[in-house]
Amino acid sequence: STKGESTARSMGIPTASNQLFLDDQADVGYIKNKIQKAAESAQKNGTFIVIGHDRPATLQALQEMEPVFNEMGIEIVPLSELLD
Repeated sequence: STKGESTARSMGIPTASNQLFLDDQADVGYIKNKIQKAAESAQKNGTFIVIGHDRPATLQALQEMEPVFNEMGIEIVPLSELLD
């Protein structure tokens, strides 16, 4: 029910919305599963926006998933590159 994105768009402010929260649990396996789903969605749709915490488990999961990103042709970019 947030109004932030629609308000920003109506004001001409570049914006985007989160599509998946990676680490509502601080478990590496859980986070890797979420990352895999995000990567599959990105591959299918061209882009996919995720957010997460600055936590050791999140960093570990991202590092462990790097070979999967490379294999799938997934590039992690700053959100600013996706804003419209």
